[in-house]
Amino acid sequence: MLFLLACQPELPEIPEGLAPLADNTAPLPDSEGIHVVSGEDGDVDWAHAQGLIDADVATVWAALQEHEVVVDRAVVSEWSVVEDTDADYDVSFQVHNTVNDILTVEYTREWRQSVVHETEEGAELVGIRFEKIDGTDVIDVMVGSVILSATEDGQTRLDMVEQLVALQRGPEPLVAYLEDLFEDAQAHSHGEPLPERAPED
Repeated sequence: MLFLLACQPELPEIPEGLAPLADNTAPLPDSEGIHVVSGEDGDVDWAHAQGLIDADVATVWAALQEHEVVVDRAVVSEWSVVEDTDADYDVSFQVHNTVNDILTVEYTREWRQSVVHETEEGAELVGIRFEKIDGTDVIDVMVGSVILSATEDGQTRLDMVEQLVALQRGPEPLVAYLEDLFEDAQAHSHGEPLPERAPED
């Protein structure tokens, strides 16, 4: 199955391994910012987000290659990274996360990213997937997709979907993560320091 961006029919199809996990039900903001909606579908918690950043796709994509941007720093206490884990993609890395809460929880999340379409001016469409591939049994499924596409106004549109199946969870952590991910990518794209984040004691 291949996914085609309806708003930009001239762009190529996104390969299944990078395509959005679901149709995004979040509204697109009128200006730079983000809208997030969330819910539950049986055992699956989900969050959808659409955002706009006042920067080109290459700039926003560079932000999403930074480990401090993509790590859930509001929750994760420690992390380590292994680069170039999948040669089929332009960018790939695995992040081993340690969460020190009531119990210590560890899991590894892999990121896969590739340019799907580019012009002489640079990338116009980038597909990104992330998913938990190893670690705690508390998290059964943790998977997400991010699609970056250029708008006619020179902004970057972010189409983000995340799904979670975990013990005693809900969509709230997904909403918080997507909001933080957007805010960190926005700050990095504007050349600003990342917001300070740390797990609560």
